Amino acid sequence: MTNVCIVLETNVLLSGTAYPNSIPGKIVAAWRSGSLDVVLSQYILDELLRVLPRLNHRLGYTPPNIFFKMPCQN
Repeated sequence: MTNVCIVLETNVLLSGTAYPNSIPGKIVAAWRSGSLDVVLSQYILDELLRVLPRLNHRLGYTPPNIFFKMPCQN
């Protein structure tokens, strides 16, 4: 069975990470479990790097380690 391939925009990624029980959180969990394939653009990755430091008080992430906490990117 082929996985669904989606593009997640920055707000869904951030909300899904910050609020795991939300709808975006369930989408991110499906990605992490391998149920979804996600395509990310360089623009989205750059935007995450700009925004994540502002959320560090909630998430405990820093720009270099966020990509190790997120599922693998293709």
